[in-house]
Amino acid sequence: MIVNKLKPKDPPSEPESEKPPEPEKPESKPKPEGMVYTDDFKEKIAIESINGKSDDDIIKENPTVTADDVKEWKKNLTDSIVNLKEQIAGLKEQNEKLSGESKKLNSKVERLEEICQIFIGDGWKEKTGYKYL
Repeated sequence: MIVNKLKPKDPPSEPESEKPPEPEKPESKPKPEGMVYTDDFKEKIAIESINGKSDDDIIKENPTVTADDVKEWKKNLTDSIVNLKEQIAGLKEQNEKLSGESKKLNSKVERLEEICQIFIGDGWKEKTGYKYL
């Protein structure tokens, strides 16, 4: 009896499914030594990012900018906005207090003027040298 020592055939190889090529991420070039970005430039980039422009698009347009730069500048800008908002709230509160104090002082001045008119009479401002700012 003859034994067939042939190996079984390998199953036909399946064609590799073609994967769509991955979009190329823009490679940001290292920032040249000593390069400094202006605050206006950083704000412009941060505002673009906040307004929905993708970091990849920003980096494509500005090859020396890195994704970390964009994140940092965006965070700095939002922190500054929050800080400014808090300062404005504090100033509004101070303004309300000062406005209240000013109204009180004005009413006291008006009352003093009335008293001077009663006791000194007409021309009391000239007689007393009164000057109200």
